[in-house]
Amino acid sequence: MNHGQEGICSPLGPRVGAVSVFNPCFIRGCLASLKVLPLAAAIGIAVGSAGTSLAGQAKRRDQPTPAEAAASAAQEAAAAAKDKLTAIKDELADLNKRVQQAKDDVKAAADALRRVESKIEDGQASSSSFGRARDAFRAAEKLHAAAREQALSSPQYKEKYDKAKQSEDPAALATLRKETLAGDATVQAATAKLKAAKGVYEPLRTALLEGDENWTAASEELQSKKQSLKDAEDELHKAIAKERAAVADAKKAAAAAAQATAAANAQQQPGTRHHH
Repeated sequence: MNHGQEGICSPLGPRVGAVSVFNPCFIRGCLASLKVLPLAAAIGIAVGSAGTSLAGQAKRRDQPTPAEAAASAAQEAAAAAKDKLTAIKDELADLNKRVQQAKDDVKAAADALRRVESKIEDGQASSSSFGRARDAFRAAEKLHAAAREQALSSPQYKEKYDKAKQSEDPAALATLRKETLAGDATVQAATAKLKAAKGVYEPLRTALLEGDENWTAASEELQSKKQSLKDAEDELHKAIAKERAAVADAKKAAAAAAQATAAANAQQQPGTRHHH
């Protein structure tokens, strides 16, 4: 290839500092090959070609390095992970409120059911079969409670209780209470009477309540509230698991962003970044 051809192919000549100067051979080549054009037009072609090349160099200088691009992507990923975690935490807060409200609803429904049951039971005459069973059961309950109270307030029990409190065995007090009640004849007799009275009372009570439409409605309402509570708790448990995963993801993304940013900053130091 001769010098004239090289000049036409290379619009820029040697670099002066950071800028390439126009190649005179290129301009002469333009004039020679484009004889039909005036001089100004030929120079315009040369200037346009050189300007395009310089713009390309500038564009390449302005583009981020691969390390900078990686850091930017890592930072965006970390921000997205943080936003996701924030959204899950908001969801958890709402679910906690929902669970608490569901618990309050269950308690209110249970109280309402007990009021309905008491009204139905107390409305039965003592002379009825249910009334006699009800009164016998309630009397047995009082007798049983009194027998337990007497056994657990005796001087012998209190002495053993003080010693059990000094024991290193965490189950000492519970064991003492159980053994005391099991070994007391009065308590055992009262327990037997309560069990017998309950055996008569419970079936009659169930039949009475199930035959009352108010009880049926209150019972169904309680079951509905319990189901709502279960659903809310299930969603809460799932959200807690999602939060754990999101926390781990956010930490991982933040660490990756910090590492990528440090690598990009290191290339920004004098002598470490190269322009192509």
